[in-house]
Amino acid sequence: MQLHDQCSSFQDARTLQSLFCKGGLFCYGKNTACTADFQIFRICVQKNLDFYLFTFLYQIMLTELEKKMIAAIQGDIPITKRPFLEIARNLGITEEKVLEILQDLCNRGIIRRFGATLRHQKSGFRANAMVAWKIDEDRIESAGEKMAAFREVTHCYRRNPNPQWPYNLYTMIHARSEEACRELARRMSEAAGENDYNLLFSRRELKKTSLKYLTDEDL
Repeated sequence: MQLHDQCSSFQDARTLQSLFCKGGLFCYGKNTACTADFQIFRICVQKNLDFYLFTFLYQIMLTELEKKMIAAIQGDIPITKRPFLEIARNLGITEEKVLEILQDLCNRGIIRRFGATLRHQKSGFRANAMVAWKIDEDRIESAGEKMAAFREVTHCYRRNPNPQWPYNLYTMIHARSEEACRELARRMSEAAGENDYNLLFSRRELKKTSLKYLTDEDL
């Protein structure tokens, strides 16, 4: 279903939401279209849509209460026996309503998952490194799968190289020491059959924060 004619004024947000969740085709402008049944951000990146369109697409899918809910959970969740009860009290609704809304947002694919962030330095993993790999493009999928299988790898990305920096695959690794990181990179190299790599150790954490999807101005 093409929605460009129906939605060119962007006035009926709830109709858009309904059509989005049914996997409709949303056309923006003359040449750009994206399915919106899951992970709008990934689709926007693939289609080279700008950040403002991405923000717009997300916000028209949400009610005012849903926006407040996302704003309430986008940072740290209270470390209590009943964290959602505390969130409910702050929003002036019941705990059951909070859980109902969160479940619905998960079912619609707006919330992908809940996850915990481990402060690895405090847990004994005091060394981490971004390992940059130079791999032939026809082998990068296979190599990436093998490297991502290591439990010490938390991120694995393919990026475009350039003449000054020819590396095109990146893996973030964590260990208890820099020597252990080097040994891990050696084992990864052996497993993937790739030996052109460079370890970039973290020396100082200047900033680490969660992405804020909604600000006070959006509420």
